[in-house]
Amino acid sequence: MIEKLKLNIINFVFKISSSPVLYYDLLLANKRFNDGMLTKNLEIGVRLIHKRAYVVFFLLLHIVVIPLAYFSHILFAKVDCHLSIIVAIVFTSFVFSFFGVFKEWLFDAVLEKRIKDSWPVHFAFFSYEKYRFKVEKYFDEALKRDIQKKDIQRFIENQLSQDDK
Repeated sequence: MIEKLKLNIINFVFKISSSPVLYYDLLLANKRFNDGMLTKNLEIGVRLIHKRAYVVFFLLLHIVVIPLAYFSHILFAKVDCHLSIIVAIVFTSFVFSFFGVFKEWLFDAVLEKRIKDSWPVHFAFFSYEKYRFKVEKYFDEALKRDIQKKDIQRFIENQLSQDDK
């Protein structure tokens, strides 16, 4: 259920290209995703619709905030109002700082979706779950050997086929 909700959020918040990710961009995206690096600036064929991201964020936020406000009201009704004001200021700063975290989560989620959707196009005989780290290793090796961009695909496929023997 959570995966379905995540997919619905991604499809609502992003404009996603129907074309698959290019081979070199897929390799770079896979490497960055596996390494846990910044993924926002990759060319993966997506565009964030900010208005929709704000709407989803505030809907998800209110699922947490309304019950929390109800229970904290009982406590803060008996406490000094200055403490309520300070807590409100701190809570508001957390809300606006967490939107950045939410956007990073969105980009990571859409990147994973785009990699999984484009993987069978470029690696039809190699499953994503089994070979994503091997492909990353061979991509790193190709970069270290300074193999040209046009020859990387042949190099990686040769390495993968030698592994299967």
